[in-house]
Amino acid sequence: MKKKLLIIFIIITFILGALLIGRFVFFHQKPIMTGSKTIVPKSKDSATQNTTSSLDSEEKMQVTLTSFIPLESDETLIGTHSIDLNNDTFEDQIVAIKKSTSPFITLIVGLYKPKLTKYERTMEIATEISQVKTFSFTTMDITGERKNTLLYSGFTDTNDSVLQAFNGSVNDYGVFVMHKIVDLKSDGSIYIEQIQRTDAYAMSLVNGESFPIWVYSSDTENNKESFDQIQTKYTWDKTFQMYSKQYETRVAGNKIAAKELARIQDGTVETFISFLDGLWFQSANKTDETRYLFFDKAENEIVFLLDQIQEIYTITNSTIRRSGIFMSAANKSIQNLTRRLDITLVSTDTIRIRLNDDLRMSIKSDSVWDGQYKKMTGKIQNTEKKTNSLKSNPISLLKTIKEPWQFLDGNRVSFENNQFIIHNDQGSQEFAISQIEIKGKTLLQCKSDGKYFTHKFYDIKKIEMPKDSSKELIELIPVLVNTDGYFPTNEATIKLERVIATN
Repeated sequence: MKKKLLIIFIIITFILGALLIGRFVFFHQKPIMTGSKTIVPKSKDSATQNTTSSLDSEEKMQVTLTSFIPLESDETLIGTHSIDLNNDTFEDQIVAIKKSTSPFITLIVGLYKPKLTKYERTMEIATEISQVKTFSFTTMDITGERKNTLLYSGFTDTNDSVLQAFNGSVNDYGVFVMHKIVDLKSDGSIYIEQIQRTDAYAMSLVNGESFPIWVYSSDTENNKESFDQIQTKYTWDKTFQMYSKQYETRVAGNKIAAKELARIQDGTVETFISFLDGLWFQSANKTDETRYLFFDKAENEIVFLLDQIQEIYTITNSTIRRSGIFMSAANKSIQNLTRRLDITLVSTDTIRIRLNDDLRMSIKSDSVWDGQYKKMTGKIQNTEKKTNSLKSNPISLLKTIKEPWQFLDGNRVSFENNQFIIHNDQGSQEFAISQIEIKGKTLLQCKSDGKYFTHKFYDIKKIEMPKDSSKELIELIPVLVNTDGYFPTNEATIKLERVIATN
């Protein structure tokens, strides 16, 4: 009898143990210690000015946003970030939310409780950031002491840039708390210089060097026509466990006449972007390679040109400031790849640019795109220009031919009212075109559609045909532009054939 009871007891114990293990394995995904994971913050209204393809990408991204921290009914999730904050080997979560009762973004810290198998809402951090598209947050070891510091940055309602950072610790009562180690605000730019650390740090043998923080702000003591800036360096103070000012210097700017200044910057984004519209080249850098930036106001794009490589970014947000403008832009091919440009006005034809990829990206002290840029003297024209020289005016070349043209795949194209119009079985597709003159050479500029017109600039040539041939062909050669004119790329050219009318 005792033997049977013992067997039954063992069986029951085994079943209960299996149920407990199954519940833990199948109904809960245990957090593990991994590297940081960040999703770019998005808001419900952030996609209203993007193209359909951008909307699709953002909708797919929204699906990946999951808050493990319980949210209230009036809280809208903007972004998530997972990392071990309290060094218990379990992954915690930080989420960015917006409340219906406040225009500002709030960060919520949630610690994972393994005994309860859930995330506990530990604390809230109120921010001054209301512009969602400028907001970014992450964690990184900025002090070099192997602590996951929480950082966030963005712009306030008054277009001031903000950077705050917090370190977490367990106090004497066993409660996890976060204390502020960085609290900076400026009407200029703020960035963290992520300097290279040693191999010994990477192997966890020693602590690393702390990252300095640079702040640029306007010199309020000078008059409004001067664009002098104050550059301040903040460094980590181990004694006080916070960042403090190390020194500040003046960065001289040019004095611009009030009349010229009003033409360039009247406090509106529209006016300053009109000033930027066109091609700019880096006036001086540490290499022999000249870099170019093409601001395309009509297409709301920025094109980065280097050698035979071009990257196209769509402008997602622009924030005007006293000395210039701040822009956020997303790569047209990879929507998650974003760049932030802090553009400072130097003179009527010169700007200074500092480019930050993101808080989550490595920012060196001197980005290859940083520096002063001068505006190209080439003139962009959007109107027809009558000329007898077909070679110097590609739009006139196209418009003098009444018959339509077609691609080699059979789809027809016409050129009317400064537009490409592609005709196919599904209907028609229109593209704005214009011409740009670079040192006397006129090139065709058009919107890239990713299929036919993969570049923004083309040289157009007639293809010589035998005298007895009834065909008429033209060739669009993709080119990149620079201060010397233009040069062809290695990409395939586009051939168009004139459609002969049939009776």
